[in-house]
Amino acid sequence: MNETLSFGSREEQAKFIIDNPAKKRKCSICKENKNLSQMMKTTDTTQQGKRWLIGHRCNDCRNRKKIVGNSKPHPIQKRFSSAADRDEWAEQDDGFYECRRCDKSKRAVGFAKVSYTDYSSPYRFDYMCRACKTEMTTNSRSKSTASLRGIILYRLTSIKNRAKVHGLEFDLDADFITELWNNQLGRCYYSGREMKWVSSGTGGSTKSTFSVDRVDPNGGYTRDNVVLCLNHVNSMKSNLSRTEFLQLVSEISQKRSDNANLN
Repeated sequence: MNETLSFGSREEQAKFIIDNPAKKRKCSICKENKNLSQMMKTTDTTQQGKRWLIGHRCNDCRNRKKIVGNSKPHPIQKRFSSAADRDEWAEQDDGFYECRRCDKSKRAVGFAKVSYTDYSSPYRFDYMCRACKTEMTTNSRSKSTASLRGIILYRLTSIKNRAKVHGLEFDLDADFITELWNNQLGRCYYSGREMKWVSSGTGGSTKSTFSVDRVDPNGGYTRDNVVLCLNHVNSMKSNLSRTEFLQLVSEISQKRSDNANLN
C-alpha cells in the first residue's frame, strides 16, 4: 500500500507535486505507476484539523468509476495545459465531450469550463453538460427549499454573500429568522398582510413571498436591524429608512383620500 501523502494546506500539496515531477505513485485500481499530478487530490478532517491528501487512485480510474445502476463507465475527461488550447479544441469538429449524467456525446461548448491549479494540465470542461447541471441544481434546490427552514437557509446564503460583497455586518442565522417569522405571525412587518415562504417549489421570490429588510439601509444585516416583509413591499421601500418609508406611505394614503373627497 502507498504511504499516505498528507499536507497542511492546498499550497503545500501543490508545491510538493511541482517539486517532485519524477515521483511515481501506484494506482490501487489499475496498478499503474503514475505521476503525482495524475493522482486524485482529496481532503480529510482529523483531530489535527483539515489535511490535504494525494489519494491512492489515479484520475483516470476515478473518472471510470461506474454510475450506480449503470454498467457504463465514466469517460476519461480530456485535459489541457492552457485555456487557449482548451478553447481551440472545443471549436474543432472533433471537440465532443461525453456527459456523465445523460451519457450523451455533445459539443464541448455545451459544458462549463473549469480549472484546477494543482494539476499539471489543469484546464478542462465540467463532467456534466450545462443542461444536466441546471436540472440537477434545480432538483437539489427544490428539495432544500421544501420547508420553511430550508427556504430560510437558502435565502440567508444569498444575503450573506450580498453582505460580504458590500462590506456589511452579518450576524443572522436560521433560528433567529424562524423566531422572527413566528413573532410576526407570518405577516408583513409593514402591511400586516400574510406572507408566503415558498414560490413554485424553488427559492425564487414573488410579490407574496417574504424577504429580509434592513430597517436602516445604511446598517448591516444584524438582528437589531432586520424585519420580515413582503418582497414587493421591500422593493417599494428600496433604500428608504423605516421612518421615511412610513411617512411616504402616509402621504400617499392622505393624497388618495383627498382625491376621493374631491370626487
